[in-house]
Amino acid sequence: MSGARAAVQQFLTTELGAKELRITKIAPIRHGDGGWSAEAEILVPNLEVKMLGLPLTQEVLERETYSVELDEDLTVRAYGHIEEEEI
Repeated sequence: MSGARAAVQQFLTTELGAKELRITKIAPIRHGDGGWSAEAEILVPNLEVKMLGLPLTQEVLERETYSVELDEDLTVRAYGHIEEEEI
C-alpha cells in the first residue's frame, strides 16, 4: 500500500503540479487485474488567475479531486478529475 501511495503522490505532483495533496481513499482493485484505485484532494495553481498575469505576492491555489488507477506494477493506468457533484 505504501508503494501505491507513493506512486499516486509522485504522479499528481509531477504531472498535475500539485502543491499539496491528501489521499482520501486507496484500495486494491478487485476485478482480477490487480493494482490499486485511489482518490486524492490536491491544491493546484489557478490557471485563470495565472493567465491574467497580475503581479501577486502569493500564488492562488484551488482544490480539486482526482481519481487514479494503478496497475500491478504501480504504473498509472488511468486518472480523471472528479466533479464536486460526484463526491
